[in-house]
Amino acid sequence: MVIIAIAIVFISGKWEKGEKKVEKGPTVIGEASTGELVWKVISVKDRGNKLLGSESYHPETVEDRVSTGRFIEVEVVVENQGEDLASLISPFLVDDQGAQLRDISYEVKEWVPEDKAAFLLTNVRPNTPASFNFFYEVRADASNFKLEAKERVGSSQLINLGM
Repeated sequence: MVIIAIAIVFISGKWEKGEKKVEKGPTVIGEASTGELVWKVISVKDRGNKLLGSESYHPETVEDRVSTGRFIEVEVVVENQGEDLASLISPFLVDDQGAQLRDISYEVKEWVPEDKAAFLLTNVRPNTPASFNFFYEVRADASNFKLEAKERVGSSQLINLGM
């Protein structure tokens, strides 16, 4: 009987060998520090030349948004390592020709999760990571993107996005 109970526990995965499970956070594509803010790029998505209204947060009323180029979505986690509020500015996306492309998240807000929206100037609380999604409209043939992470006051850093 005891052997059967041990076998069941072992097979069911409830047998622990003193190992602790370590939960991994999201994979970081690139990282930069600007003053007290640490920027971590979590994902980059090429959304193609059409944002479908059916994939927005209001599919019954939002129409498709079409581009002659394509839409790039960048998910970022920003952490303020200071003791006071810090302000970030929506970052530019820099392409292979050095063009600085502005964040268009406000124009496509129907596709931005409400809890990940940042518009123009956003405050970040100390020691509380904040997630943001930024959208950019780029040329059809643009490549080698870099995100220009920037605080309201201070320096900026480029983060290579790997595409």
